[in-house]
Amino acid sequence: MSRTFMIYILVFEDKNYIKIGITGVGKNRIMQIEPLWGRVDSRESCHSIVMGTVALEVENALKIILSRYRVCESGEAGYTEIFSVKALSMAIHMLETYSQAPVIKGINPNLSLNA
Repeated sequence: MSRTFMIYILVFEDKNYIKIGITGVGKNRIMQIEPLWGRVDSRESCHSIVMGTVALEVENALKIILSRYRVCESGEAGYTEIFSVKALSMAIHMLETYSQAPVIKGINPNLSLNA
C-alpha cells in the first residue's frame, strides 16, 4: 500500500516569500510552521495529494529547480524550503506537471489527510 503525501506551497501574509514542503498523513504543518515563519495565507496557498515515493522526488526536484529563488542564507533553519514569491506560478506549474496530480488552491489550516 502506497503512502499518501501532501506537497504544499504556502504563501505567507504580508511577506514576500513562499515555503515548499511535504507532509505525511494526518500532520498539521500550518500550525507547526506559523510560529517560525509567520501567518499563512490559506486562500493563496495550495497543495497536491500525491501517492508513493514520487511525492518525495517531486518535492526535491522543486527545491532544486527553484534554488535561484531562495531567500534565506545557507545554514538558516529551513533555508532550502523558502523562496521568493516570484517563484509561485512556476512552482505551481511544476508541481502539477511533475506530480501528475491536480494542484488544489487553498489550504484548510485544520486539514487532515485522514478525513
